[in-house]
Amino acid sequence: MPEADRVLAEIKDSLPRIDITKVASKGGVFDVFLGDDIIFSKGRLNRFPHPGECARLVAARLEK
Repeated sequence: MPEADRVLAEIKDSLPRIDITKVASKGGVFDVFLGDDIIFSKGRLNRFPHPGECARLVAARLEK
């Protein structure tokens, strides 16, 4: 399963009430945003997110 699809499924499973949009990009970009706020950036961390990481980050941001 491609990383974007895995992360999308994890977020949908853990936070079913939020709307999620996947936007295709080029050049190896892999960023996760919540509104205008960046939640995860492969470019900044030089890695893909660990399983469940983005779902936890989104949930934590929603709690603030």
